[in-house]
Amino acid sequence: MSRGPAGRAAGLIMVLWTLIPLVAVSAVLDADRTLSTDGVVQLNWSLDGRPVALQRAADPEFTNPRDLYRGTDSASLRTGLPDGDYYFRLSPLDADELSWSAPVQVSVQHHDAARTWGLFGVGATVFLATLGLILWGWVRETDND
Repeated sequence: MSRGPAGRAAGLIMVLWTLIPLVAVSAVLDADRTLSTDGVVQLNWSLDGRPVALQRAADPEFTNPRDLYRGTDSASLRTGLPDGDYYFRLSPLDADELSWSAPVQVSVQHHDAARTWGLFGVGATVFLATLGLILWGWVRETDND
């Protein structure tokens, strides 16, 4: 039985349509910063609502990865990270085989504790001096009455 051009086109479209899920969609992962001084980093990706897996590791080879997220969101906010280097990667879950994104490195270096306490001390001194001046002025004003 011979098929016309419309039948051949429809057949070609059917074949291509069945091959679409086999095409690996590469995941692109992006971080809002590569150096975090507060232990916070936001990771973003765009896979149009497809389910993804997000992993973190301490080395770029992901020898001991930790699963952080599985779902259809397009971003993840990671907080409370201690000092160190972190590597993140992403893969769509609905592909036939996991195709991981290029790793994204984020370094966390919190502010020095001595600097933090020094700034706290300056702020406390300014606060107490201001409070002392206010109280001194109030006492002088009530004595004049």
